[in-house]
Amino acid sequence: MTFEHAMVGDVHVLTPKKNLLGQEETLALRGAVEEVAARGNPKIVIDLGKISYVNSSGLGSLVGMMTTCKNREGTFTVARVGERIGSMFVKVKIVFIMDTFDTIEEAVAAAQKKTTA
Repeated sequence: MTFEHAMVGDVHVLTPKKNLLGQEETLALRGAVEEVAARGNPKIVIDLGKISYVNSSGLGSLVGMMTTCKNREGTFTVARVGERIGSMFVKVKIVFIMDTFDTIEEAVAAAQKKTTA
């Protein structure tokens, strides 16, 4: 598997092990998000702490995953965004549409808070 899947309470934490380049690693991650979202009200955190690069295909997939979750009245947050990926998020203005957090704990708390508010 190209990513790790853990549960923190009712929040799914998905951690890619390979850079998101629009290939098998990205498709597997997107498939997992769609599977969780199909059950309704998904709460998903993508932990980018184990990767160092996301290309345009990977960015597009992350935006698609976020849209899938929001369309199902769920939450989608990103945690542990490294400096290189963070710079890219700023350049393409993803930081204005996607919630990002320094730690998994902060991202999980935000996901839980949004769905209880």
